[in-house]
Amino acid sequence: MSFLTTNYSGLERNTGFEALPKGNYEVIITKPTIKSSKAGREYINMQLVVRNDLDKVTNLENTNAKYHNRVVFASIFTDKETNQYNTEDLLYYLDAVQVPEGTEIKDMQHYLDLIADKPVRVYVTQSENEYQGEK
Repeated sequence: MSFLTTNYSGLERNTGFEALPKGNYEVIITKPTIKSSKAGREYINMQLVVRNDLDKVTNLENTNAKYHNRVVFASIFTDKETNQYNTEDLLYYLDAVQVPEGTEIKDMQHYLDLIADKPVRVYVTQSENEYQGEK
């Protein structure tokens, strides 16, 4: 008796690299880091990992229940002209992770620490854009 007989006909080929379907997801913000674009523009890069513990939540049955552990990336870029982050952009994330009103943020590392490993609800959309001739 053998341990395994190969039969590939029923395998679903899901590499995990297809675009995440649009919809509402519960995700965890992981690995928020400061990076620089090729043009030298600074940005905060975040991985948003689809939570894997919400399969039974009614309004997430077509998102989290099907795509848990998938990753989406989000970025907050500095303004092209001022090289500063837009305060509202930063505050949206702090509000989403429920940092209390009036909290003083000491520096960028403190900001990153406050949003790291926190759950948030996001709406994922799909769009196509072109940059330097690539879609």
